[in-house]
Amino acid sequence: MLRHPGIAAFAIASIAALPAHAQSEIEKAQEALKRANEALLKAEQSVDSARDAYREASNALRVAIAASGGPAPTPPAPQPVASADKKPVTEATARINGEWVTKKCEDLASAEMANLYPNHFQGCLDLRKWKDFPPDELNAQITASSDSTIDIKPSYTVRSGWSGSGRNNDYIKFSLGISAKLDEDSGNADFADLSDFAIDKGVKYTAGVQFGIGGRQKGLEDDLASAIAEAKQDCRKHHAGDPVPNPENPDGLTLDALCSGQRLMTFMQHKDRKVGYYRSIVKPVWGYDSDPRYFFGIDGSYSKPEYGFFPFADPAGTGIPLITALPAGFPEGKQKVSRSLFSANGYVGMNGKDIGGAIGVGYARSVIRLSDYKGISLCPSAPSPATPAYLKCGEVDIAPPYFSQGWSLNGRLAYQLPRFLFLPSIGVEAKVHYRFDIEQWGVEVPIRFLFDDEGKATAGVLVGCTGNGRTSNDFKIEGDCKASLFVGSKFSLTGKP
Repeated sequence: MLRHPGIAAFAIASIAALPAHAQSEIEKAQEALKRANEALLKAEQSVDSARDAYREASNALRVAIAASGGPAPTPPAPQPVASADKKPVTEATARINGEWVTKKCEDLASAEMANLYPNHFQGCLDLRKWKDFPPDELNAQITASSDSTIDIKPSYTVRSGWSGSGRNNDYIKFSLGISAKLDEDSGNADFADLSDFAIDKGVKYTAGVQFGIGGRQKGLEDDLASAIAEAKQDCRKHHAGDPVPNPENPDGLTLDALCSGQRLMTFMQHKDRKVGYYRSIVKPVWGYDSDPRYFFGIDGSYSKPEYGFFPFADPAGTGIPLITALPAGFPEGKQKVSRSLFSANGYVGMNGKDIGGAIGVGYARSVIRLSDYKGISLCPSAPSPATPAYLKCGEVDIAPPYFSQGWSLNGRLAYQLPRFLFLPSIGVEAKVHYRFDIEQWGVEVPIRFLFDDEGKATAGVLVGCTGNGRTSNDFKIEGDCKASLFVGSKFSLTGKP
């Protein structure tokens, strides 16, 4: 697969420039490659099934002979089966003290080496592609709230750079997101986030990247030794009772030989096992830090909703011409306006074991539907000629929305309370914002109940309040407070303000 966009563009342009018959041959070759790949996948499944069938048949034969009182059979020595799996990974490279260091995987299959080089296990467990990583690092977060907003925000975290035995916990986290408002008339508790724009209709797209540095871990020797011991025990259980020799052990090695060095690492690299060992060996290095971690990041969002209204008033001074009567086709005939909404934010922060904080600045264009002029019930003064029996009324905005654009100053403090008795852990945040263009402050307080140890399975309440503000022509924007319930929003000590 071509990963570099420049190379991909060149390849596409080159193929397009080929004669028609050459393009046809390329397409045939690509189709043949696709069929070969499908055949390879089926072959891998067949080899796994054959191995399982061989083991079950051998065990059944041994049990049957033992039950009959005869001598234990010596199963025929099978020829080594050429595995359809790819070649085992035998070495991995990672950064140590700022330099790339390569270690043999067989050397890492001991508690002492695991303690010194835990970061090499990502490569030795053959976790190289995004799809290889477990859900805790390739995360798809879906949040639903009582204000009819749904957020989908997948994120992917790349870890790197332990410094010697101190293991500096560096990472890069990429995230994308999409939000949709299902009910235009319901309120948003996130309206108090003045660093961004809140949507009351349409779809909103977000993207961000966060960098973490520092946060050295200590005292991991016991965790890593326990993980290696667990892998050896799993390996011995897997091979216990197998006939000797067999396709996985054609040389008739003992259990100790099968479950040590490179053979142990090959056992751990199996597609059904490597994620579990990744979590038990590598993941502890990325847990709570004994020293503070520093982080910084940027993010942005974009949306282009369309607003319909009847301009009976213009309190915010947008300059739009006013009307004095409803149009004949009411409630049709709204005037419409659509403008791009966007935000861009940068922030820095630090966190420890159970507390974190950040400050940042942002620039955004947001929209305000003035509360006294939206959702107003209007009816024509008399039935229309087409429908003389009744009035056709509707709830509409009677003033245009006000678009505001300017800088914000933002802060965040997060704290995770430990579990107490039967109660779940609780994650509490306090976010404070100030928008300079409308001279308004906002405060958000999300409170999350954490039902798992990693802060993913959550539910809670979001309370948001804003103070009074002013438009550019000195029209007063009334402050407000709202609350909404939500499920699924991930709690983190390293979030943006």
